[in-house]
Amino acid sequence: DNMEKWREIMRRKAQEFVNEALDSRNQIAALGAPFIRNGATILTHGLSRVVLRLLQKAAEEKQFKVIVTLTDDASVGYVMR
Repeated sequence: DNMEKWREIMRRKAQEFVNEALDSRNQIAALGAPFIRNGATILTHGLSRVVLRLLQKAAEEKQFKVIVTLTDDASVGYVMR
C-alpha cells in the first residue's frame, strides 16, 4: 500500500535525523571538551543537550564545577546535575 511505503520512508528519515543529531552532539563535545580546564568553574544557562554532552565528555578526564541557572518555574536546568 502506497501510504505504508510513505510511512516507512518517513520513519527512516526521522531515524537518520536522530542519528545525525547524536553524531553532531558527540562531535561538538569532542571539539569543545579540551577547552574546559581541570578545576574550572563553568556557568551555563538552562538545559541544553549539546552543552550537557560537552560537559559529560570533559568530565571523563577532568574535574570541574558547573553552575546552572534555572530558566523557569519548572527548574529545567536542575536536571543537568
